[in-house]
Amino acid sequence: MAAPKQIRETYAQVESEARRLVSFLCEDTVKTCLEETAKRTGESLEQVKEVMAAEWSMAGSG
Repeated sequence: MAAPKQIRETYAQVESEARRLVSFLCEDTVKTCLEETAKRTGESLEQVKEVMAAEWSMAGSG
């Protein structure tokens, strides 16, 4: 049977890896959405990023 210290260390490793994976998936999803918006609107990816950043900033300040 695993010692409590080993269990805590294993849990910490699993949690860290899960957070890394979720972060990667979120970043990938956002990137894909921004690219699709740029294609659909005919704007550059940088223009879409600037507009979305401004909208998110305004939404967070309200």
